[in-house]
Amino acid sequence: MCSDYFGQEMNCKWEWYASDTIETTTTDTIQSGCSGSDSRCRESSQAACTRLAAKGSDCWWKHADGPEGTCLGHDSRCASSEKQMCVKLANGGADCKWRAAFSFTGYLLLEVSNATAFVSNPDVQVAVTLSVANITALPYEFISTDMEAAGGNQTRRLLSTRLLSTNGNVMLTYAGSVQGDAQPTPTAKEVAAALISATLDDFTLLFKKSFDDGEIAFAASVLEKSDVTVTLFDSSGTQTSTTIQSSTTQSSVPQISQTEPQIFGTQSPEDPDRDDAPGLAGFSPAHVLAFVWMLCLL
Repeated sequence: MCSDYFGQEMNCKWEWYASDTIETTTTDTIQSGCSGSDSRCRESSQAACTRLAAKGSDCWWKHADGPEGTCLGHDSRCASSEKQMCVKLANGGADCKWRAAFSFTGYLLLEVSNATAFVSNPDVQVAVTLSVANITALPYEFISTDMEAAGGNQTRRLLSTRLLSTNGNVMLTYAGSVQGDAQPTPTAKEVAAALISATLDDFTLLFKKSFDDGEIAFAASVLEKSDVTVTLFDSSGTQTSTTIQSSTTQSSVPQISQTEPQIFGTQSPEDPDRDDAPGLAGFSPAHVLAFVWMLCLL
C-alpha cells in the first residue's frame, strides 16, 4: 500500500482517483458510488459527492448492498451471532459488540498558506486522509477526503457565520463507509465520538505531524469543524441518519456526562446537597436550644 510508505525514503507517490476509496463490497457486482443527474457525480468519491450535494447539486451517495453488520469481540460466541443474539450476549456481560454497516460525513474549515496549491497537491490529500484515519481508528482505505478553496457564502451554509477572508481558506470534506462484513473496526458510535471529542487543536496537530512526516511544505490551522452525520444501514436497505452536534472547545479534557451522577468524598447520593461541614441544619432542636441558652448566660 502506497500510504504505508508515506514519509519514508521510498520512491512512491499517491495518484488520487475516486476509485481509490472504499467503493465496493466483497462482491464485484454490487457497488456503491455517487449517483445523480449532475455530470460531476459519477467520478466523485464519497467526500466529493457529499460536497456537491451540500452545495445543491443533484448528487447522492449510494451505499453498497450487503450484510447489515457483524458481531465483533473476543468471546467465541460473537462471530456466529446475528444482531439480536449479539446484543443479548453484550448485555449479559460477554465481550461482544454489534458493528452495523454505516457511513459518516463532516467538514473542517482550514486556514492554509496557499489555498490553490494546497488543494491540488496529492501528497496533502494523502496526509489529511491519514489524519482522519488516525482520529477515527479506521483503515485508510475506508475514508475519502475532498478539498476546495472556500468561498464565504458556501462555507457559511456548511459551518457557521464566521467572517472569512477569501484568501487561504479551504473547505475539507471527509467521509467514510464501513460495510457490514468489513474487517473489525470501531462502531459508528465510536467513530462519531472520536470525531466529536477531537478539538480544533487536535486536528491541527495531526495535520502538522502528517505534513512533517511527508515533508510537505504547507501549514494548516483548523478554524472550525461541523457536526458529524452518521448513517446506519440494515439488510432491508433502510437508512437511519443522525447528526451529532460538534463541540468547538479547545480543551481536550473530557466532560463529565450529565446523566451519570458523580459522588465526591463521603457525600451521599441520596442527599446530594449534604455538605461535609454541617451547619445548624445538621443539629437536633435540643442542640439548638442548648446553644442559645449558653449564649444567654454569656
